[in-house]
Amino acid sequence: MTLAARERKPVVIDFYTSWCHWCSVMDRETFSDAAVRKYLAEHFVAIRVDAENRADSLFYKGGTYTPFTLGRRFGVRAFPSLAYLDADQELVTVVPGFVPAKTFLPILQYMQKECYKQRMTFEEYMKRNGDCDSAKTGA
Repeated sequence: MTLAARERKPVVIDFYTSWCHWCSVMDRETFSDAAVRKYLAEHFVAIRVDAENRADSLFYKGGTYTPFTLGRRFGVRAFPSLAYLDADQELVTVVPGFVPAKTFLPILQYMQKECYKQRMTFEEYMKRNGDCDSAKTGA
């Protein structure tokens, strides 16, 4: 979080568990995808959090949390879950479940471009072929 604040980058937090099958699939198929890795490294700070860990200390917005309690604070109820935070470290949304690389990359682009601030849904963003700039001008 310190790195994200210093670099003014948005954050993606991957809440996972050791026993979660789909977490392993996401690691193997999504996070290992070359295009996903490159985009994450360039535009985000990516953090992995073992959602069952009740021992370690994490710091967020002036508070101290265990990974478990941070997940609870963000409303994580299923695994994997991805929490997206803006550059001010405000929670934008949490998306539960496995996301394939071909879907995850456009989600990252949507979040990085802050299309949600235009009140544009991800579905509308996809219909516009990844363009949310025309929504600003009303085009």
